[in-house]
Amino acid sequence: LQAKAMPLIRYKIGDIGVWIKSPEETDRPILRVIGRSEEILGSNSAGEIFSIRNIFSLLHGFSPIEHFRLVQTKNDLFDLEYIGEKIWQADMQHQIVEALQKQFGLIIASIRKSAMVPRYASGKPMFIQWLPSFKADGHLPW
Repeated sequence: LQAKAMPLIRYKIGDIGVWIKSPEETDRPILRVIGRSEEILGSNSAGEIFSIRNIFSLLHGFSPIEHFRLVQTKNDLFDLEYIGEKIWQADMQHQIVEALQKQFGLIIASIRKSAMVPRYASGKPMFIQWLPSFKADGHLPW
């Protein structure tokens, strides 16, 4: 455990990480993996990077939502599709839209119930559907 370096053998191309200061106050930084490139949505006004995992944590607090997908309809506009019980209360929809806007700057045009969330070939859920123009050059919109 005295090694000064560790190979990044468990990571794949597309994993995103940040170097953070060691909690032991040593000179050695620690790599914290924050997600896959296709899961990163951007950064907020404080410069904090947020990903689909942050959105998942927020939406988990709304009991009717079991799974979800964000569908980009315009450069800065998304629809939220979800699996779960139907959200009957308009005030709950308003709370979801407001929370996503306030915490992440996401503008939600509509919220609708869906029968399924599509999956990648690997079986992993496709939480974001980008406009083709954002994926055509291999770069994400932030």
